[in-house]
Amino acid sequence: MPRDEESGLPEFMVRCIARLENMLDSDGLYRVNGDVAVVQKLRLEVDNDNFTKLEGTTDATLLASALKLFLRELPDPLISATLRDDIQRVLANKSAEPEDSIRESIEERKKKGSSGEKYGLVVLAHLMRHLCHVATFHKKNRMNASNLATVFAPNLVHSTMERRRPESVMSEIEFNNIIVEKLIESARSIFP
Repeated sequence: MPRDEESGLPEFMVRCIARLENMLDSDGLYRVNGDVAVVQKLRLEVDNDNFTKLEGTTDATLLASALKLFLRELPDPLISATLRDDIQRVLANKSAEPEDSIRESIEERKKKGSSGEKYGLVVLAHLMRHLCHVATFHKKNRMNASNLATVFAPNLVHSTMERRRPESVMSEIEFNNIIVEKLIESARSIFP
């Protein structure tokens, strides 16, 4: 996937978010899904490094769905199991200022993680800053940090695929949502 020359981030993601930044008052942004067939056509164009359709799209639901699809199809989740566990421990401690500890955990993963995880954290930072900005328009788009976390957590944190009781799965989903919500709410301090 080509990278944006200025930021080094995936070019598709940079362009898609830039377009969505002009559509932040769209009701249900990221919650309302775009037409699957049109999203797939857009994806095929982008896969061939053709951004013409993306740049011409005025439908926020298509762009939002394409971005979620991109994140879902990444080979590794942007929030690794190790980082997820670190953040879970921080939040379980119920410290008054968990942002500092979360930022330290992320910095530690940047030092110790694989090159893919390190790059993923840069991508995650860009996404979280964008979602934090989206949430500031919640009175118009009805997408506060909690709603955005519910939509994005499954695309950012992959659950383990072992056989478990439904209560355990639901608990994990709920905690993944809490983690992503905290990252969105505190994006400016966690990802300066």
